[in-house]
Amino acid sequence: MSCQPRPATGGSKGVVDVLGGGGLYEHLIHLAKLCRLCGQMLSKHPTSYEVGNYFHLISRYVSVQEDDHNIHPKQFCKACYTGMLSPRNKWVPTATWATHRPNPNCAVCTNSRKMSLGGRPSKKKSTGRPKIDRSINATLDSLKVNSRVADIVIDNEDSFKERFGVANDSPFCCRICECVFVCPVSTPCEHLFCMSCVHNLFVSDFCVHFSCPTCHSQIHFQSLTPAPTYFQNILKKSDISCKQCNTNLTYDKATQHSHPSTSGSIVVHDRHYIHKQTINNLISQLTPQQKEDIGTVILREKLHASKDGATAVYRTRGQPLVTKLITKPQKSSADSTPATKRRRSLQLASIRDDISEGSAVQFQHEVTMAHRAGALDDPSSIKIKDVDMLTMRSMLRLSWKMTRKLKKWLKEHNIASDCEKKVRAQEAKVIGDNLEGEWVPLQFHNEERKETEITKTPLVKVSSLERKVMSLLDEYEKLNLLSFDDTRGEVWLKVGGDKGGSSFKMMLQICNVSRPNSVQNTIIVLMFNAVDSIFNLQLALQGFSAEVEQLTTKTWRGRPLRVFHFGDYAYLSKIYGLTGPNGCHCCLYCLASKQDMMKLATERGERQSRTLATLEEHLHQFNHSGSKRAKDHFNVVRQPLVTIPIDQVCPPGLHISLGLFLKHFNSMEKACHQLDLQTVAYLAPQDNPVNLSKNMVYMVERHRLEARLAEKEEERKDLMEQLSCFILLYPEEAASQPLQLLQESVKEKDSEINDVKVALNKSKKVSVASGMIAASLDQALQDMHVQRQAFHGMSFVGNHVHKCLKPDNIIRLTTRVADTMRQLCPDSEPLIREAEQVAATYRNLFTLFGRCHVAINTCGFLKDDKINELESNIKDYLHFFRTNFPTESVPPKMHLLEEHIVPWLRKWRATMGTMGEQGGESVHAQINNIKRDLRGYNNDLDLLLRTVKGQWLASNPQTYKLYM
Repeated sequence: MSCQPRPATGGSKGVVDVLGGGGLYEHLIHLAKLCRLCGQMLSKHPTSYEVGNYFHLISRYVSVQEDDHNIHPKQFCKACYTGMLSPRNKWVPTATWATHRPNPNCAVCTNSRKMSLGGRPSKKKSTGRPKIDRSINATLDSLKVNSRVADIVIDNEDSFKERFGVANDSPFCCRICECVFVCPVSTPCEHLFCMSCVHNLFVSDFCVHFSCPTCHSQIHFQSLTPAPTYFQNILKKSDISCKQCNTNLTYDKATQHSHPSTSGSIVVHDRHYIHKQTINNLISQLTPQQKEDIGTVILREKLHASKDGATAVYRTRGQPLVTKLITKPQKSSADSTPATKRRRSLQLASIRDDISEGSAVQFQHEVTMAHRAGALDDPSSIKIKDVDMLTMRSMLRLSWKMTRKLKKWLKEHNIASDCEKKVRAQEAKVIGDNLEGEWVPLQFHNEERKETEITKTPLVKVSSLERKVMSLLDEYEKLNLLSFDDTRGEVWLKVGGDKGGSSFKMMLQICNVSRPNSVQNTIIVLMFNAVDSIFNLQLALQGFSAEVEQLTTKTWRGRPLRVFHFGDYAYLSKIYGLTGPNGCHCCLYCLASKQDMMKLATERGERQSRTLATLEEHLHQFNHSGSKRAKDHFNVVRQPLVTIPIDQVCPPGLHISLGLFLKHFNSMEKACHQLDLQTVAYLAPQDNPVNLSKNMVYMVERHRLEARLAEKEEERKDLMEQLSCFILLYPEEAASQPLQLLQESVKEKDSEINDVKVALNKSKKVSVASGMIAASLDQALQDMHVQRQAFHGMSFVGNHVHKCLKPDNIIRLTTRVADTMRQLCPDSEPLIREAEQVAATYRNLFTLFGRCHVAINTCGFLKDDKINELESNIKDYLHFFRTNFPTESVPPKMHLLEEHIVPWLRKWRATMGTMGEQGGESVHAQINNIKRDLRGYNNDLDLLLRTVKGQWLASNPQTYKLYM
C-alpha cells in the first residue's frame, strides 16, 4: 500500500488537522487492521507485533519515533518481522502513510476495504496478443535466432564448418552434415542437429515433417527447440583443434583464430558427458521390446549373483537402487499350505527389516493399524471402557437413568460398553473414601430481622489433603502430563478460596501441567453454603492450615512440594488477619499506607515487606494495646488462618485488571457526563435542537428551567435593591405609588420563582450516564457484545475486560465520544476539540493499561526481557495516570500492580494467568451446571456431597487430558 502524503494545513500534529472532515472512526479501524511496514492486512498472519516494542529493530529500516496514531498503524505483521530478521537483509518496508482525507479520497481506507472483501482477486481481462506466424519459414527463422550459442557470433556458418571439420564418432558432430555444431537445435527425441541442416531438410522436401536421421521418428517443425543450456555451456568450453596449425583451442575462441583451414578435428575432454551421451544414443536406438529383454537379462544376472537370490542392487551416483523379488501368488493364503504361509511370512519379515531397520517395531505398528481398521469395519467390535464411559458421563452431566438410556441406544447401534457396575466401581476409585461431609454451625445474616444467626449448615471437605495431592500427581504422571523445567525441579501446588453465589469453596491445583489454571485442573477440597465471614472461615478451616503446613514437608518421588496461595484481595485480607482493603495499611505485601500509595516512587522510598513474623509481631502489639486503633499496628487484627509465606501468595492479577478497568471506565463516563452538561448548555438557547435522545431532551428542559430560575432570582434581587434604596432615600414617602409598584413587582417575581421551582421539581431528573455522549459508551459496549454486571456494581467480567482492551476496541470505544459530539454540536469547534481531547486521553490510558493487563494475565513463565518490558509498561502507565489524572486516588490494586507484580515475577517467573485466581473463578459456573442436573436429594448434606463428587469427576487428570 502506498499513500501519498498531503501538506499540513497548520495547527498541531495530533488532532485538529487529522480529524477534520469526518470518517476518522472508520479510518482508525482500518489502521488497526494494517501492517505499519508493508501495508497488508494483519489477519493474513497468525501473529502481529506492537511497533512500540521493537523500536531498535525497526529503526534500521524506517523511523517510527515520530509516528502519529491517527496516521500510522501501531502494529506490524509476522512477514515483516521475519523479513527484518532474515540474514540476507533483502527486506525493505514498502508502505508510506498520509493524513486522512474525506471519503472516497483516502487511499488507506479505500485499499483496506478492497483487501477486507476477501475472495480470489479478479483476473485482468486479456487484451489479446499479436497472432503468431505459424508458417515454416517464420518458425525456423525465429528458432535460428534463439538457438545461437551465447556470446559467440558466427558470421558465415559454411566457412566455420570448412575451417573446423570433425570426426564422425564425436558427440559434438551433427549427424546430418557431420561437422561441428552451429546453432544447434533439439528434437522431441532429444537428438541434436545444426539449424541450417534442419532448415534445408524442410525446404528441400516442401513438407512439415522430416525423419530423424538417428532414430527415424517423425519430427514436426513446430516441435523443434533450441539446444539445452547445459549443452551449449559444454560446447563452448570443449576443445577443438585447428587442422592447419594443429593448435588446440576452445569452441568459443574458434572465431578469433586467424589461420584459415579447410579441415580440422575436435578433441572433447568431458569424459562423463561423452559416456552418458553415448549410452543415451545407444538406448535411444532400441525398441521398447529390446529394452525390456535387456533389462530382464541384467536383472536375472544380479538376482543370481546376490546372497539371498531375491535382491538386486544397482549403483548410482547417490543412494543405490534396491530391487526385491516377490513371487506372484497363484493362490491366496487362505488356500495355501502352512509351508507356503511360512515362506511368505519370512519374505515379508525380510522386506520389513529392509525398509524399517526394526522389524519388531514395524510389525507391532502393522498389527495395531490392522486392529483399528478391523474395528472400524466392524462396529460390533467397538467397546467403550469404564474409564471412557465415566468421563463421558461427567462431561455430559448424565444421571444414572440417562446413562442407562445411552447404553441401550449404543447397544442398538452395535456399540458395546462396560456394565454399570464397572462404571460405578471406576467412579468409586476416582473419589475413593477421601471425601466426607458434616453439619457445622455457621453464621448467617437475617435481612428481615437485621441480625446475625447461627444455623447448622452442611460442609464437605477432603479427608486427607496429602492423599489427594499424591493421587493426583500419580495420575498425571501416568498420563505423562507433568513437567518440572519451569518449577525448578519442584512440585508446585496452589490452594485458594473464593465465594461464588451462595457457597464458599477452597480449591487445589497442580501447577506442573501445561494449563494449571484451567477448570479441569481445579479440585474442590472444601465447600459450604454460607458467606465467607471471619467466623465461618475460622470454623471451616480448622485443621486445614496444619494439613497445608504438613504438606510442605513432604516429597513426591524425591521432589519437594511447594504450596502457593491464590484468591481475591478481600479473601486474602481475611485469611492473613488484616482489616481489609479499606484499612490505612491495606497492602498484604508491604507496610505502605494509603498516603504513601499516592506518592511517586521516588518520594515514598523503601517500605518494609510483610512476613508471617511481622504479622505475629504486629498482632501481639495490637492485642497488648487493648485491640484498639488497628491502623497504629498496620491493620493486623487476627491470627492468620494459614501459614503459607506471604511471598508465595500470588497477587490477584484478574481482580487487579477488573478493578482498574472499572475505575478508568467510570472516570471516562464522568468525563462524558461533563461533556453532556456542556452540550446541554450549548443547545438550551436554541429553539428546536435536533437529533436528541429522550434523556437529552429532559436535560435540556431542566437546564432551561434552571437558567430561567436563576434569571428570575437575579431580577428579584435587583427589585429588592431598588426597594431598599427608595426607602432609605425617601423614608417619608412610605405610602407613595412608586413604592407600592416596586412591592407588587417583588410579589410577582416571587410567584414566578415559585412556579419555576414547581416546574423544576416536576421535571425528570437524569442520571450521570444518561446523556447522549455518556450513553454512547454503552452503545459501543453493546456493539462489542460486552455486558456490565447490573447486580455487581456495573462491573465487568474478565473476558469482557480482555475484549475491551484490544487495540481495535479501544479505538472503537473512545472514538464514540468525539463522533457523538460532532453529531450534536457540528458548529461548536471548542466542544469538538474538548471531546477529541477526552477521547485521546482515555485512548492512551486504556492502551497503556492494556499492555500491562495482557502481560500479567497470560499463561506461562516469563524471561528477563519480558519482565523488563512489563516493568517499563507499568511505569509508563502509572506516569501517564498521575500526570493526566492528578486528583484521582490510587487504589490498593494499582499499588499492587506498581510495587508487587514485578518482584513476584522476578522471583517465581510465573504470571498471574498461571498462578492466579482465574481457575477458581471458573469453578462457580461448573458447580451451578452440576447442581442443575441433580434431583431427588432431600438432604442438603447429600446434595452438597453429590455436587462435590460430580466436580471431582468433571475435573480429573483424564478429563484434563481431553481438553488439552
